[in-house]
Amino acid sequence: MENKEFIKELLKITYAAIVCDGDIDDLELEVIRTIEKQDFYFQEEDLSKEIDRLSKDAADNYIEFAHNAVKETYRLELSPSQKMIIINFAIAIVRADGKMQAKEISFIKSLIINLQLPNELVESINGNWWIIEHKD
Repeated sequence: MENKEFIKELLKITYAAIVCDGDIDDLELEVIRTIEKQDFYFQEEDLSKEIDRLSKDAADNYIEFAHNAVKETYRLELSPSQKMIIINFAIAIVRADGKMQAKEISFIKSLIINLQLPNELVESINGNWWIIEHKD
């Protein structure tokens, strides 16, 4: 998949990860803003317009938007590295607020299945991604 198209799909999945629990958390949005400034894939893109568009698309039903975004990944022609980038971004987003909710776990598990990634591979890179450890 070409880089511009991949960035658009990556942002859609990332936004879906934000809204998959039916809520938009400011900490999760902050992760996208940080990524936009620091990450190779987003450095040359102005994400604010695309985020506004995604926000409008998702406004009626966040959960349906997230479900459809995950479902569509099955048809994408992604390289193995693009699949891992998508899952790593999604995991980073759902973990950003320090809480893991059942809907977020379900979202990531569905994404792993639709991307046709082995659980072992995802866990080897992200550990026990479904657990948030609080350290004082």
